[in-house]
Amino acid sequence: MNEKLNEAERAWMIYQLGYQLWQDAEESVSDGVENVIQQAQSQVSNIDKLGLIQALVEQIKGG
Repeated sequence: MNEKLNEAERAWMIYQLGYQLWQDAEESVSDGVENVIQQAQSQVSNIDKLGLIQALVEQIKGG
């Protein structure tokens, strides 16, 4: 893949890879976390969403 990915392609890849990680997780998602994500859809800027994604990735990597 030598071509440069556009923003939509990068976001889609994050979504797909995250979905795969979620499918492999042994725990379930609580209602509270679902509510936070629903609120974030309209109340959190895209740059803050990226920061949250980055922080969550670091937490997963750290165990």
